Amino acid sequence: MDGGYRVSGRWGWGSTVQHSQWVIGGSLTPDGPRLAVYPRSDVTIHDTWYVSGLCATGSHEFSVTDAFVPAARTALPGVTTPGTNGPLPHFPFFCFLATGVASVGLGVARRAIDEIVALAVENPQRVETPRRPDRRHPDGGQALGRPRVPRR
Repeated sequence: MDGGYRVSGRWGWGSTVQHSQWVIGGSLTPDGPRLAVYPRSDVTIHDTWYVSGLCATGSHEFSVTDAFVPAARTALPGVTTPGTNGPLPHFPFFCFLATGVASVGLGVARRAIDEIVALAVENPQRVETPRRPDRRHPDGGQALGRPRVPRR
């Protein structure tokens, strides 16, 4: 189609699609694979994700039916010249994806620390460990306090 593509398809997941104004989905076009950007109004959300630990991601399946996508709203990461100026479009695509993946682990770690702190404040006896002479480290636990500087 002149100036763009007609796309129909369903994607197995999209994070925060119900909160987004624009949704990105990979598409096979006559010109090869492309990431296409759809206005939220063109997208149907399918509430199918009930995965333990992913509730806060807002992930759902989504689909579009006969949506027109102008060629200017498609890209092949690492190949297509960005359609806008600024630092973000020039940031390496897979590095950009990695920041999202890393944020999940950081969020889990932050919550774990918060939960441990809350338990320690609520019930300090719960986090105390009784002394057990039969479970001592051979050096009496002193290794943790030693500086680790290579010798010449």
